[in-house]
Amino acid sequence: IKHFLIILMILFWIIALILSMFLSYRSAKPMIKLWGKQQKFVENASHELRTPLAIIQLKLEQLLKHPNKQIIDEAESIVDSLNEVNRLNHLTKDLLFLARADNGQVEITKSCVEITPYLLTIIKPYQEYAELNGQHMIFNEQCKNIFVTFDKEKVHQLIVILLDNAMKYSEKGATITITSRIQEQQWCLEVADTGEGISDVDKKRLFDRFYRVDNARTRSKGGYGLGLSIAKWIINRHGATINILDNQPKGTIMQIFFPLTTENE
Repeated sequence: IKHFLIILMILFWIIALILSMFLSYRSAKPMIKLWGKQQKFVENASHELRTPLAIIQLKLEQLLKHPNKQIIDEAESIVDSLNEVNRLNHLTKDLLFLARADNGQVEITKSCVEITPYLLTIIKPYQEYAELNGQHMIFNEQCKNIFVTFDKEKVHQLIVILLDNAMKYSEKGATITITSRIQEQQWCLEVADTGEGISDVDKKRLFDRFYRVDNARTRSKGGYGLGLSIAKWIINRHGATINILDNQPKGTIMQIFFPLTTENE
């Protein structure tokens, strides 16, 4: 009996050890996953920062080689450097937003907003800009006197990201249509373009950080693959959903559904 109890104790000790190791790994798994994501995020950020910094350094070194030249003689190098500085400012702002969002430091402040006047103030400047680019932007308003509760600043940022992408990846003569309507007891905000379109493979990764459908083409147009990640965060924090659909005969439709408030609060 004594030997049996000793064997039993050893057996239970081994089981307890294995169980504790399993539970420790299970509890640490989210932290390991988060650490991996953070490490990948830092690596990607460093990679994106490296290119514009290298260009700025090269341009400045070229300027130092010709100290006696006038500004007008080196205007091209100066303009290139300023463009890269602007890209860096945009990138660092997006990186800071995502870093603060991951740490729970970005607050959502909701208020009841009348949809149509709110959208008009955002869309009007982009309509003028689209005309300058040879594009057409149409606002299809279908829900007057409807109020929705959301963070005005964050949803403004979301709409700007969608409009900017629609214009950026549409050629001259393309049409961008913004539709605001009530559908299935929700407010549906839709941005449709007649641009390049997105493949089914790319749709699955479109909201991944630093993911770009065409790296070379996106880089030439100033994209870093962070805008839609920010857009997805804003959508999730509002309890909204987004669908990515194919436009016909070509292009993309971004559909966002927000919970609806039908009366003024």
